[in-house]
Amino acid sequence: MDVAANPSAIDTAADILKQIEQTHGIEILHEFCTDSILPAGAFRPTSQPLSYNNILELLRDWDAFQQQYESTDDADLDSSLHPFLSETQLIIQGMDFTNDHFIRVADGTIHAWTQRAWGQQLADWANTTGWGPHFNKRGDRYSWKYADFYSNMSDNLVNDYEAWRDAVLKVIKYKCQRQLTG
Repeated sequence: MDVAANPSAIDTAADILKQIEQTHGIEILHEFCTDSILPAGAFRPTSQPLSYNNILELLRDWDAFQQQYESTDDADLDSSLHPFLSETQLIIQGMDFTNDHFIRVADGTIHAWTQRAWGQQLADWANTTGWGPHFNKRGDRYSWKYADFYSNMSDNLVNDYEAWRDAVLKVIKYKCQRQLTG
């Protein structure tokens, strides 16, 4: 589906992404602000999960955010994110993804990463699932590292990476705008 060449395809792509997110119990959200205070980590809601609009408001006020969310180390994301990544092949390097995106899971926990940590998240997924056709000089399967997904991704990893990235980020942003405006 060529989102860049066919603007009407973005609506269909956003619908497909939303369906896959729901299947795996995750939601990729765009921050839509340049003054976000969201640090890297996992944050569980202290009461009921908040709406996307409410979360965006909290991302500008650390004290208000801390009243609604607590840091947690026991949040399991891999069991839902890894199958999601396998189904979508949503491989976006840390430099392009983490500055203005986060993931919310079904219980309302928010996950955010540094660029390096997102690279490690993708490397863990790639190593766990055997992603990629890459082998080292001895013929052994390549062991992915964070740096492979941190920055400077090339067409060697994802065909026509820049066009792929632009299309995926456009679909995510559109899906989120549509969610905010109803």
